[in-house]
Amino acid sequence: MVRTPLRKFAFWAGGLALFCGLVLYYIFFYSYAFPVNSDNMYFIHAAEDVLAGNVLLKGWNGGFFGALTGDILWAAGLRLFLSQKAVLYLIGPLSYALIVLFSWLILSALPTESSGWIRGVLLLAIVFVPAALRHNMLTVGMHGIAIATILILTWLAARLDQQKGIAHAKWLSAAYALLLWGGCLADGFVLYYFALPAILVLIIELLRGRRILRGLLGLTILAAAGGILTDKLISRFGFLQTVPTSFSLISFSDLPHYLQNSFRTWFLMFGFDPAADLSAIAVLRGMAGLVVMALTISAALRYFKQPFSIRILLFCCLLNAGSFTLTGVTNGEPAVRYLSPAFFAATIVAAAQILSWRPEKRHFAWAAALLLGVFGLSNLSLSWHSAPVSNQAYVEIADALKDRGITRLYATYWETHALSYYSGEKFISAPITVADGRIVPYQWSSKADWYQPAFEADCVLVSQNKRYGITEALLVEQFGEFQHHLAYLGTDLYFYDKNLSALITESGD
Repeated sequence: MVRTPLRKFAFWAGGLALFCGLVLYYIFFYSYAFPVNSDNMYFIHAAEDVLAGNVLLKGWNGGFFGALTGDILWAAGLRLFLSQKAVLYLIGPLSYALIVLFSWLILSALPTESSGWIRGVLLLAIVFVPAALRHNMLTVGMHGIAIATILILTWLAARLDQQKGIAHAKWLSAAYALLLWGGCLADGFVLYYFALPAILVLIIELLRGRRILRGLLGLTILAAAGGILTDKLISRFGFLQTVPTSFSLISFSDLPHYLQNSFRTWFLMFGFDPAADLSAIAVLRGMAGLVVMALTISAALRYFKQPFSIRILLFCCLLNAGSFTLTGVTNGEPAVRYLSPAFFAATIVAAAQILSWRPEKRHFAWAAALLLGVFGLSNLSLSWHSAPVSNQAYVEIADALKDRGITRLYATYWETHALSYYSGEKFISAPITVADGRIVPYQWSSKADWYQPAFEADCVLVSQNKRYGITEALLVEQFGEFQHHLAYLGTDLYFYDKNLSALITESGD
C-alpha cells in the first residue's frame, strides 16, 4: 500500500504517541513504586560533575560496571533540561520503551505468513514488565540502557546484512559503528552480549561463503575494540577508574549448584517460584518460561534456518547463560539482572519461531502466542503512583543531620548518595568501608576529593543492618572519642569536633 504524506504523518504521529504513552505508563505504574537508593544517585552525582566540567570524571571510581556507564551519559544529557527527580524516574522507563520498540521492529522485519495481530500478542510478554525485572529495568544504574542498545544494534546489523555491503549504506554503517563504540564504552553487556555474538555470527557466515559480510565483520571488530580501548585510556590517564567484572570460572564441584541457580533465576524472571507460589497464574507463568526456553533451544538446533537477527540473539542467550552458570559473577545467587539479556533475547527468539510456523500449524501458533500474551497481561500493573515512593527513614535521618548543621559526613555505602538526595543535596555523604582492620575510602561509586583534608567531614553514619565492618571500637581507635552518639532509625550517628577527612587521609598513607 502506498502511503500518502497524510498517512505517513499519521503513522509516525501515532507511533510517537504510543511510545510516549508507554514511557508515561512505566513511570507512573512501575518506576514510581521504587524509592531512590545510592546506586541510582551515584550515576546522577557523577553526571552532574560531568556538567560541572569534569567531562571524563577525573578522580572518580566507577560503580559496579566495567566501563563508563551509559546511565551517566544519559543522565548528563537529561540533566541539562530536567531536575534530579525527573532524570531518576525517566531513564529507566525511556530505555524500557526503547526495548519494546526495537523488539517490535526486529519481529516486524521477519518473514511470516501469520497475522499482524499475533505479533502484537507475542509482544505483550515484553511490554508489561515481570515483577522480578521491574527494579532492575526501571531504575537508574542497572542494565536497561545496555539491553536497549543490544536490540538497536541487532536491528541495525540485520538491516546492514540486507545491503550489498557497508559501502552501500554509509549512514547506516556510521550509526551502527558509533552506537557500538559507545555501547562497548558504556556497558560490558554490549560487548559480551552483542559484539561477541555478532562477530561469531559473521565469522560463521564468512566460512559459509558470504564474503560480502567482511566489511560488517571488520566494522564490528573495530568499533568494539575502539570502545574497549577508549575505556582503558580513560582509566589509564587518571580519569574515571573502572573495575572490570570478574569472569573467573567456577569449580567443577560448584557446577550443580550454579546450574540449579540458573534454572531457578530463569523461572523467577517469569514469576514462577514453586517453593513460594503454586497458584494457577504462577504455574501459567512457569509454563511460559518453559515454552520460551524450549523454542529457543529448538531455534538453536535449527540455527542455519534462522534470520540474521535471530542468530545474533541466539548467541546472546548462549553467552549470557554460559557466563551466568559457569562464572562466579553471581556468587551462586539468583541475580536476575545478570540474566536479563537472555530474557529479552530468548523471548524475541521464541516469538520468531511462532511467527515462522506454517499456516497449517496456525492453531499451535495461536495457542503459544496466547500463553505468552496471558503471561504478559499477568504482569500488567494497575497500581497508579502520583508521586515517587520515598524512603521515609532516609528523609528523617537527613533532616536530623541538617538540623545539626552537618555538611560533610562519611557513611556506609547504602546511606551515602541516597541521603544526599533526600536532604535536597544539603550535604555530601561519602562512602567508607573497612580493609585490613582500618576504616578506608570505599573504592566504588566515590570521588577521591571526598577523602582529602579539605572535605572536612565531622560525622560518621553506620547502618545497623549492613555495617561494612565498621564498629564503634574501630571508630574510637582510629578517629578518637566522638563528641555525641545518636541511635536513630536503624543507624548509628557519631558526631565529632575534629576533621575526620584529615585522619582518614593519614590512615590511607
